[in-house]
Amino acid sequence: MPKHVAVIMDGNRRYANKQNLRKAEGHSKGLDKMIEMLNWCTYLDIVEVTVYAFSIENFKRSKEEVDNLMDLARQMFKRLLENKKKLKDDGKCIRVIGNWSLIPEDICKLMAEVMIITRENNRMFINFAIAYTSRDEITHAIKDIIQGVKDADILPEDINEDLISDCLYTYKSPNPDLLIRTSGESRLSDFLMWQISHTCIYFTETFYLRDSRDARTFVESLRWSTQSVQAFSRSHEWRATSSSSCRPRVFQGGTGADGSCREGVREGPYVAIRPANALVRGAFVSKPDAPSRVVSYDIPPFSPICTAATGCYKNIPLLCAVRGFFDTQAFVTRIPASWAFRKYARETI
Repeated sequence: MPKHVAVIMDGNRRYANKQNLRKAEGHSKGLDKMIEMLNWCTYLDIVEVTVYAFSIENFKRSKEEVDNLMDLARQMFKRLLENKKKLKDDGKCIRVIGNWSLIPEDICKLMAEVMIITRENNRMFINFAIAYTSRDEITHAIKDIIQGVKDADILPEDINEDLISDCLYTYKSPNPDLLIRTSGESRLSDFLMWQISHTCIYFTETFYLRDSRDARTFVESLRWSTQSVQAFSRSHEWRATSSSSCRPRVFQGGTGADGSCREGVREGPYVAIRPANALVRGAFVSKPDAPSRVVSYDIPPFSPICTAATGCYKNIPLLCAVRGFFDTQAFVTRIPASWAFRKYARETI
């Protein structure tokens, strides 16, 4: 049985046309089917599911259709918040990957809240790809690596496939075992192009698994991928979220008036910073020469963190005593320029 299944939800509009429905109704029914499909995955003990919900290319559609799709996203995350107790009981961790700067701010707030309240759950991981394309993801990763080299956080010889993988939106996830594309289209539509080099790809004629054979089609795709993997004798390797091939810089916390980091400004924790896309990643250590006592932490850019420097992306001091997540201060060297959530972060405290 595959551990990680990716799904391209395609065929909602064609299904609506076939049934003489409005496009909005087709998308709404697609949302209901997606929730049903996720329940199948829960029943089958699939550990991780990544759903291609909204491509950046979809913004080129009519304003009415885009607004309707954003309304559906708004409704979905509100529904998830209403069922947060069940999410906790089921151990479901919700993540949203994509370019948040393209998404309306009120939806970003809902997405952030859902991710925050489910971040400790680890029985099942559900990734919604919204405002996503692989080209955009890889572009942001490359920009982050270039900036890391400029800031001397990364050495040129540190750049390799693992580092690029660590800078993608999907850095926390293993590569998919199975990719399902519905509606009869035999293309990938710029979805997880970096991650699917060894993934089994299953194309089905069904309009997003929405007929009397939908459950059977889904199970059939799982069985097919399992047989394909066994035939290929491929082992599945999970990447640790803390892996990084770069060499961290260790310094004593402190910032200058110009936002630059200066050693020995005041007493503070020593911090080892590693670059990552859409993430501030680091580790507290008692001394620079004591790496064995490193405790890793992740601060996603949507966390309700309070910054002491407004409108500054580099060397922002973060107050990490938010909602019980952290209990000390860290001074970080970099926050990706794509972070569009700083305003909400300041207002949340």
